[in-house]
Amino acid sequence: MGTDYRGLLDGLPVMDENTFLSHFAIVGDCWEWQGRRNAGGYGLAKVQGTDERLTHRIMYQLTWGSIRHPLVVRHRCDNPPCGNPDHLELGTIVDNAQDRERRGRGRWRNRRG
Repeated sequence: MGTDYRGLLDGLPVMDENTFLSHFAIVGDCWEWQGRRNAGGYGLAKVQGTDERLTHRIMYQLTWGSIRHPLVVRHRCDNPPCGNPDHLELGTIVDNAQDRERRGRGRWRNRRG
């Protein structure tokens, strides 16, 4: 993880940056979150005491800047726990749904027609 992240968590209500970054393990090209995950496999980090945020969204903001509404952060690698900034990109909810369908993970994947 060659990027220098010192100071990037300043002003964000999240655990300290060394702790945050220590929860990623390099697996191939992905940086997989080793902490708590939601049912979909996406990493979660505690924010402001009790709130949790998706770790790939935190990493996107730290590296590339704000996420403008209504955009979402998509994974190029199709690996939910990944936080590698080079694997993250912005898109619309429709883009994200099309990604899921194309990759065979969408709600219609088991339908025959």
